[in-house]
Amino acid sequence: KMDAEKVALAKFKAPAKATIASAELEAEHGCLIWSFDVRTAGKSGIQEVNIDAGNGHIISSTHEGPRKEAIEKVEEKKEATAKPKP
Repeated sequence: KMDAEKVALAKFKAPAKATIASAELEAEHGCLIWSFDVRTAGKSGIQEVNIDAGNGHIISSTHEGPRKEAIEKVEEKKEATAKPKP
């Protein structure tokens, strides 16, 4: 995980001003990835950086503004409550 965090933060010109807000290991399209939400000083929203957990390469990097981020959190909460409990 630490190596993947370094790769995610290296994407930013001033990594000292970028911080990992959240990290999640997840399966997406049959691949295991690290998904990082990165906050950058002076910018609103987050940058979502997905790293291939097998080889450490960046798969994608997209900016999510505050509105998109809020919508995503609501959707994640709905998914979590919809999952049957064992």
